[in-house]
Amino acid sequence: MARYFFHFHDGTDQPDLTGTELASSNDARDAAVVFMGKKLKDLDGNFWPEGLWSIRADETDATVCTIRVTGDQPAV
Repeated sequence: MARYFFHFHDGTDQPDLTGTELASSNDARDAAVVFMGKKLKDLDGNFWPEGLWSIRADETDATVCTIRVTGDQPAV
Protein backbone atom coordinates (compact mmCIF):
# COMPACT_ATOMS: atom_id res chain seq x y z
CA MET A 1 0.00 0.00 0.00
CA ALA A 2 1.18 3.47 -0.84
CA ARG A 3 0.23 6.76 0.81
CA TYR A 4 -1.48 9.29 -1.44
CA PHE A 5 -1.99 12.95 -0.64
CA PHE A 6 -5.01 14.90 -1.87
CA HIS A 7 -4.09 18.58 -2.05
CA PHE A 8 -7.18 20.78 -2.47
CA HIS A 9 -7.39 24.37 -3.73
CA ASP A 10 -10.54 26.52 -3.62
CA GLY A 11 -8.99 29.97 -3.64
CA THR A 12 -6.68 28.94 -0.83
CA ASP A 13 -4.29 25.99 -0.69
CA GLN A 14 -5.37 23.17 1.58
CA PRO A 15 -2.53 20.65 1.63
CA ASP A 16 -3.19 17.11 2.78
CA LEU A 17 -0.56 16.53 5.45
CA THR A 18 -1.59 13.01 6.49
CA GLY A 19 -2.49 11.25 3.24
CA THR A 20 -4.47 8.06 2.71
CA GLU A 21 -3.14 4.57 2.15
CA LEU A 22 -4.45 3.06 -1.08
CA ALA A 23 -3.55 0.01 -3.11
CA SER A 24 -2.84 1.72 -6.43
CA SER A 25 -2.75 4.95 -8.41
CA ASN A 26 -6.07 3.92 -9.99
CA ASP A 27 -7.60 3.80 -6.51
CA ALA A 28 -6.13 7.24 -5.82
CA ARG A 29 -7.72 8.66 -8.98
CA ASP A 30 -11.08 7.14 -8.01
CA ALA A 31 -10.77 8.59 -4.51
CA ALA A 32 -9.94 12.04 -5.93
CA VAL A 33 -13.14 12.02 -8.02
CA VAL A 34 -15.23 10.99 -5.00
CA PHE A 35 -13.55 13.65 -2.84
CA MET A 36 -14.26 16.40 -5.38
CA GLY A 37 -17.87 15.25 -5.74
CA LYS A 38 -18.38 15.39 -1.97
CA LYS A 39 -16.88 18.88 -1.79
CA LEU A 40 -19.25 20.12 -4.50
CA LYS A 41 -22.25 18.40 -2.90
CA ASP A 42 -21.47 19.97 0.49
CA LEU A 43 -21.72 23.41 -1.11
CA ASP A 44 -25.39 22.83 -1.93
CA GLY A 45 -25.14 24.92 -5.12
CA ASN A 46 -23.00 27.70 -3.58
CA PHE A 47 -20.06 27.22 -5.97
CA TRP A 48 -20.21 30.80 -7.21
CA PRO A 49 -18.53 33.30 -7.49
CA GLU A 50 -15.15 31.58 -6.99
CA GLY A 51 -15.91 28.87 -9.52
CA LEU A 52 -12.40 27.36 -9.70
CA TRP A 53 -11.30 24.37 -7.68
CA SER A 54 -8.57 21.84 -8.10
CA ILE A 55 -7.36 18.72 -6.38
CA ARG A 56 -4.03 17.04 -6.96
CA ALA A 57 -3.41 13.49 -5.85
CA ASP A 58 0.18 12.48 -5.52
CA GLU A 59 2.45 9.87 -4.06
CA THR A 60 5.81 11.15 -2.91
CA ASP A 61 5.57 14.24 -5.13
CA ALA A 62 4.67 12.26 -8.27
CA THR A 63 1.31 13.57 -9.47
CA VAL A 64 -1.20 10.80 -10.12
CA CYS A 65 -4.01 13.09 -11.31
CA THR A 66 -5.27 16.63 -11.23
CA ILE A 67 -8.96 17.46 -11.32
CA ARG A 68 -10.04 21.01 -12.09
CA VAL A 69 -13.60 22.22 -11.72
CA THR A 70 -14.48 25.59 -13.19
CA GLY A 71 -17.72 27.39 -13.69
CA ASP A 72 -18.99 30.59 -15.19
CA GLN A 73 -22.18 32.27 -14.18
CA PRO A 74 -23.53 34.42 -17.01
CA ALA A 75 -24.59 37.96 -16.21
CA VAL A 76 -28.33 38.34 -16.08
